[in-house]
Amino acid sequence: MKTKLIFSVIFSLLIAMVSGVLISAAVGAPEAAIPLVSILFAASFIPMPVGASMATVYREVWEKEVIKAFTSGIKDSFLDGIPDKSQYVTGDDEVQVINATFFGVEPDVLINNTTYPIPMQELNGENVPIVLDKYQTKVTPVSDDELHALSYDKMGEVKNSHGNALVKNRLRKAIHALAPASNSAKTPVIKTTGSVTPDGTRRRLRWADIVTLREKFSAAEIEVDGMRLVLCPDHVNDLILEDKDLFKTLTNWKTGVVDSQLGFEIRSYVRNPYFKVSTLEKLSFGGTATSDFRMASVVFTPSLARKATGKTKMYYSDATTDPEYQVSKVSFRNYFVALPSISQAIGAIVSDFPGEAVQSVTVAPETMEFVTAGESKVAAVTATGAFSIAVTGEGFSATKSGNAVTVVAAINAGAQRTGTLTITVDADVSKKATIALTQLTGL
Repeated sequence: MKTKLIFSVIFSLLIAMVSGVLISAAVGAPEAAIPLVSILFAASFIPMPVGASMATVYREVWEKEVIKAFTSGIKDSFLDGIPDKSQYVTGDDEVQVINATFFGVEPDVLINNTTYPIPMQELNGENVPIVLDKYQTKVTPVSDDELHALSYDKMGEVKNSHGNALVKNRLRKAIHALAPASNSAKTPVIKTTGSVTPDGTRRRLRWADIVTLREKFSAAEIEVDGMRLVLCPDHVNDLILEDKDLFKTLTNWKTGVVDSQLGFEIRSYVRNPYFKVSTLEKLSFGGTATSDFRMASVVFTPSLARKATGKTKMYYSDATTDPEYQVSKVSFRNYFVALPSISQAIGAIVSDFPGEAVQSVTVAPETMEFVTAGESKVAAVTATGAFSIAVTGEGFSATKSGNAVTVVAAINAGAQRTGTLTITVDADVSKKATIALTQLTGL
């Protein structure tokens, strides 16, 4: 028995040295860490004496694996580029805290200064203790047969399941925290002004709405470049429908994410927060969204946000301590927080109700005159939603592309021609704009 155990240990260590090198390379660990990783990896293969606890083995190996799952889970998400302050997290297993100091003021700038010495100006920030959110997974049972027959693979499956669940909930809490609580000059929340959806429940997002949000930030003297707009699923679809040709040039069709546009770096996320349409106030995290609420797109400035990860701990009980059911039990605890470091340079766009927006349409120019030989001219349309065009008069035709309408007059060999181009808002056909068309005589 002893010979068999010794042989198993030696064989496991040989495999582990090779595996340790591969694992360490994959996670970017330094060379000095390779022996430690090898030992931990080997430990999950060594036959354990009857009654020995496996808790320490799996805890050490799989806590590291779950941390790797966290890192890969938020890669390419809306949390990319937010300064990470994890190194400043302190506390025990129950409460993890970060004492964040944000310098919310900027120094005065002297231009063409001729007076020395230059005066000193302190940037006084306030130490704010922030308690990290505690995330805990429910316990997963692993039968004794599964654990011993499929030790590493079974635990890997459990690790992936728990790690993914924690990542999803961290992202959902983070996007809620990064959204403003309500509308204000420095935290604007606006409503969409597009056409009504076929089900009649909301107004679609337009590119013009994104411009309006940009104007709100500019009016508050907040720099838009560098901001991140996280679109909710409805708003991604709205932009596709508004102008497919334009959207096609701005979209990575593999991921469905719009590239940077209008100064915003644009992403998307499926679980954005909800806002009450009538008051433009954010629904509390975990609250129930009634018919008064709509999911919103969120805007924030990554450089003015912070994120921090605290401890990750695995809780494990071995089947040998459970004579009745002979089941091992696994759960994880993790601490994380992401939030704006100052309550400004954040905003949101929420879908408006159909009855709360006024439709309008204008066109420029309002008259067009064409030469006898024929020519084409372009008009710019500004409308609150989708619109249709109709042209009257012999020899005239028109096509639209986005918010532009091109009018073409054919060669005129007869008397002076006249016609009219009419632009009508689809959601309210009483809203129209016209262009008077004339073409010189060919006689």
